[in-house]
Amino acid sequence: MANDLYTPAQVASVAAKLLSDNIAVAKMVNRDFSSDFVPGVGTVVNVRIPAALLADLRSADSTQPVNLQDLTEAFYPVTMDRLVVSAVALTEGDMSLRIEDFASRVLAHQMDAVADQIENLTVNALKSAPLAQTAFDIANPLPGITGLRKELRESKIPATGLKLICGTDVYAGLLDSGVLDSPVNQPTESLADGVVMRLRGFDVIESTRLDSTDLIVFHRDSVVLATRAPQIPQGAAFAATVEDEGFAMRYLRDYDSYRMRDRSSVAALAGAALIPARVVERDYDAATASVVEKPSALRVEVAI
Repeated sequence: MANDLYTPAQVASVAAKLLSDNIAVAKMVNRDFSSDFVPGVGTVVNVRIPAALLADLRSADSTQPVNLQDLTEAFYPVTMDRLVVSAVALTEGDMSLRIEDFASRVLAHQMDAVADQIENLTVNALKSAPLAQTAFDIANPLPGITGLRKELRESKIPATGLKLICGTDVYAGLLDSGVLDSPVNQPTESLADGVVMRLRGFDVIESTRLDSTDLIVFHRDSVVLATRAPQIPQGAAFAATVEDEGFAMRYLRDYDSYRMRDRSSVAALAGAALIPARVVERDYDAATASVVEKPSALRVEVAI
């Protein structure tokens, strides 16, 4: 059988690369927290929230005691409560006669299905963003995009790492308006679902997963996407886990002697959450500092 030439690690590595190649929006968000998950210790990743401090402003000649503050970090939990799995049955005839290339004929379809669910989790998290206050005119979109950037920046969202995804009608309107024709707005990279353009400091991509008239602006850290490979079952002879570009998964193949066929399965624990921006607000008169929540993503229902 052709795929007996693969080791479990080789198959898992190919699967992870196929997964990464099929993902677009999920690549635009924060995946750095996946490694914080410890197998066997729940399915929660805790995102650290920085402490809020206010430095003392005192006379250089002061002999008064320095104000000692508590350095207390909070956490925002992201639960990996979904098992994304694709399992297919392969007959002995399939394995020995019809599958010339296991990666392209079997694994590619499984990874496309897994990538689709991970993309869906990510986009659904973004869809929970509140509506923006900025008016948006698709015939003259630049003032609206500038206004959306201003709204995010007023929430202390960093100026770098800004993203914009939109539905097909909105993207068509951007094309018709000519704002994407400028040389400074030319593609920076390609993703599975489209080409990334640059506009007013945003990476812009069209997504068919949004309503055609929706537009969402956000920062890379607005959404935390965590994926982790489930543990390999004891007794599994052909299995491996692997991670590629922040996406982790498990590959497993075994033989069902009752039905006389191989089984190929790919699985990943996954969870995505929209994280509000934590802004440190300081009252210099009262000498206090606190952390307040503000929107880290904004949604626009564009009139077409």
